[in-house]
Amino acid sequence: MSTSVRVLAAARDVGVEYVEDPGATLAKNARIRELVPGVALASNQAVASLETMALDQAFGAIDVPLIDLNWYGGFRAALTAGRMAELVGRDVGVHSSMETAISQSAQLQMAACVPNLPYASDSHYLYLRADVGGDPLPIVDGRMRVPTGPGLGVDVDPAQLTALHESWQETGFLSWDAPGGPVVLPRW
Repeated sequence: MSTSVRVLAAARDVGVEYVEDPGATLAKNARIRELVPGVALASNQAVASLETMALDQAFGAIDVPLIDLNWYGGFRAALTAGRMAELVGRDVGVHSSMETAISQSAQLQMAACVPNLPYASDSHYLYLRADVGGDPLPIVDGRMRVPTGPGLGVDVDPAQLTALHESWQETGFLSWDAPGGPVVLPRW
């Protein structure tokens, strides 16, 4: 916790928007908040579900819940999380968890429906060397548009999807985070 306190004090001095998960639990984040006021705390670990969002109301540890379609259980739960935060006057961010174009598109679709989302969404999509097919989702001036095609707006190549699935089954990793693999720079 001492490292988090030291880093947060420096972050406060440079005016960061928020700091993600400086403590692993709600209690630790609440204590860090006491020790270093003036830095917004975000979480996708201590607050990672509708239940932990509700529990955080007692702790008051987290300013910005980072909602995630995968972790929260789909569109309905993620939108409910955004609404829960809105009801208590909180904004939300969007957490990233190794999206392919399918999941990234779903996150973009969800983000477009949440009115209390003023922050740029996290994205690990930029680090993938291979995707599920079609053209990569375009990033223009640091922004991604919500795809407008049928369904989630992503063209899937069945052979590429199979290859990525087999890689995941074999290694447990996508192309950008293979242990011992080369460092892959994002496509931006």
